[in-house]
Amino acid sequence: MVSEREREAIESAVGKILEEADMEKVTERMVRSLAEKRTGIALSTRDHKDIVRRCIEEFLEKVQAEPEEEPDEEEEKKPDRKRKSGRNEDGEEVDEDVEEEEKERKSKKSKSHEKKGATKGSGSGSGSGAKVGGGGRTTGSNGEIIVCKLSDKRRVTVSLFKGKVYVGIREYYEKEGEMLPTQKGISLSVDQWKKFKEAVPDIQDIIKQRL
Repeated sequence: MVSEREREAIESAVGKILEEADMEKVTERMVRSLAEKRTGIALSTRDHKDIVRRCIEEFLEKVQAEPEEEPDEEEEKKPDRKRKSGRNEDGEEVDEDVEEEEKERKSKKSKSHEKKGATKGSGSGSGSGAKVGGGGRTTGSNGEIIVCKLSDKRRVTVSLFKGKVYVGIREYYEKEGEMLPTQKGISLSVDQWKKFKEAVPDIQDIIKQRL
């Protein structure tokens, strides 16, 4: 025999379990096992099993008898949105809102145009922001750092090639509004650049003597 106290404890536990469970996947055996853990009561006898089964049947009858919720008026006024099927990170099939994706795509496209416009506004061509004879570092079309412009078509650059840094003086040409490097020029390794830099004072002295 099952005492009234045990019956109430079992009914309460089973009711909460069913409210939290996925009714398409849960089984009577699963419910009984969970109820045993919550109540601490062994539910292996026929009387205990009958109580659990009756609770499940009553819960299902209650769910089926509940009227379906009427859609909210505000929801009815909303226009239908196209939806497509997809999968989330867990591989579960979900519906994705196409309208939201379209808004996001347009937003990204707009930001991309703004960024391009800002780039064009800063000057035409690679390294165009650097003044002749002055500083103003810019990045060239090949990723080289343009340190300064010696003339309209000659640049002093610092570049990286096969993991090594080079200082270059190179001729550039214009194509479709962009300044591109030619093969005319010279590239100095870091060691060569150091030697050249050490010789600069001597070069300056000779220049002064010749002027």
